Amino acid sequence: MRALVKLDPLTLLQTSAGPEFPPFMVEGVYVMCAPEDWAEEGHAILPYQEQIARPHRFADKIGTLISIEDGVVIGTAEWQSPALSEVKARLAAEIDAAAGTARSGFITVSAGQEMTYQAKLAEARRWSETADPQDADFVLLSFEVGITAPTMEGVVDVVLNQNAMWELIGGSIEGKRLGAKKAVNAAGSIEEAIAVADGITWPAP
Repeated sequence: MRALVKLDPLTLLQTSAGPEFPPFMVEGVYVMCAPEDWAEEGHAILPYQEQIARPHRFADKIGTLISIEDGVVIGTAEWQSPALSEVKARLAAEIDAAAGTARSGFITVSAGQEMTYQAKLAEARRWSETADPQDADFVLLSFEVGITAPTMEGVVDVVLNQNAMWELIGGSIEGKRLGAKKAVNAAGSIEEAIAVADGITWPAP
């Protein structure tokens, strides 16, 4: 969608590259600056007549210079959409990041923590499968006796139960992540792809 732009050179340099303000109508032409910028330049602002809406969040506003007449820049403004393949790649990255954020609501994301969780789970499983387990043979879990639970058996139960719950939640997040990326990849338009990504409902704590 194209529209006529009327700006002073300074305002054009300051605002034409950014997507913050869609073009809007002033004195019969579309301008690419904010109303307050136009007012500061001494131009009267007519009542709002029409605005070209940004078609989607990946569209970038571009301006093309036509001429400069008495210090006023005349040009065109339009929203330019990237290729569908680029939007799909950016949405896939957004989905991966959103899945990571969803996971962080249920697990501690820090260096070494995942390794600790896995080691504790391995000890808990080994303890439950041992006929006569000795607490001293399960170093990580033994440190939690009296903290997580009064006994080693209690600690083991907590660790195993937490893992069972995480498998359900983590599986749900992973299923949503993979399903959404597949649907985005199959989308036939930018709008359809965005609707898929924006429609994901992630599990919440």
